[in-house]
Amino acid sequence: MNFIIETITPDFFYYNLLLGLPKILDNHKHSGIKKKHLVRFEPATVEEIAIWESTNQLILPLDLKNFYLSSNGFLYQWICSYGHQKLLVMGKITIYPLHKLNELKNFQLWINPEIEITDNTHELRLGMTSKVFEMCNVEDDYKICLVYVYPEASPSIWLFSKSNQFFYLAKNFTEYFRMCIVHLGIPHWQLAYTTIGLPEWVKILMRLLCPAVLQSGKQKGKVELIATERITRSTTKYINAPTNVLDLTVFNGSYHPKRRVNEKINDSVEVLVLKSPARQKLKSRFSKAHKQKNKTKKF
Repeated sequence: MNFIIETITPDFFYYNLLLGLPKILDNHKHSGIKKKHLVRFEPATVEEIAIWESTNQLILPLDLKNFYLSSNGFLYQWICSYGHQKLLVMGKITIYPLHKLNELKNFQLWINPEIEITDNTHELRLGMTSKVFEMCNVEDDYKICLVYVYPEASPSIWLFSKSNQFFYLAKNFTEYFRMCIVHLGIPHWQLAYTTIGLPEWVKILMRLLCPAVLQSGKQKGKVELIATERITRSTTKYINAPTNVLDLTVFNGSYHPKRRVNEKINDSVEVLVLKSPARQKLKSRFSKAHKQKNKTKKF
């Protein structure tokens, strides 16, 4: 029995992890994107993860655990100069290493912790056993948090604002990381999912680099849902429209003078058979030659 062991190189790992983001940014070089930079991290060990879980008395979700076992942290950044004044903006996607995944405290506590969902909005209520960990920050103004409402519950991803408010972002780490990539790591993109709203300069960047994910007002749905709705609208717009049918008689050598110019095919599409000047001239030439031949035969 033969065994094939496939070795995954670091380059291949990061290429798949970024889901083609570097190529997308390369296509925006004319928009001012430059100086892309990826920081490579060594994988965390099983022992390091076990120590973290033992210290915090929690179990990391499987997707985040697999991420740390592949790369103990993440940082991908780029620089963009835009506008008449060539303002410099740094976009980035970052995840803290495991040893920096620290607990945040001093929140308002409720007797019955829960996530209350009403009209597609999420309200977080923390309890005595709830735990919040900072995964990264947004320009030192906001914190992206891994939130355990209960120790045994699966954690979700929230944005914590300076006004001590929590805003729901994603149901798990995988979904949040994909949202980072779809938004190209544009600074403050997370605010599009809050009542705070995007700063005007961020809207300009998003219109320039990723207009498809920018909605007017507050974004209530996830990026995947936005893309799905757009595809659905574009495909159903013409679903009942007639299908183009090619009239093959156009290529026939014989001419049918009694054929109508406008014909119905399958009672759905009207096909126009054009009487071109070249065809009319060719018909007239053949007609004259045929009459001349008949006159020769009579004599």
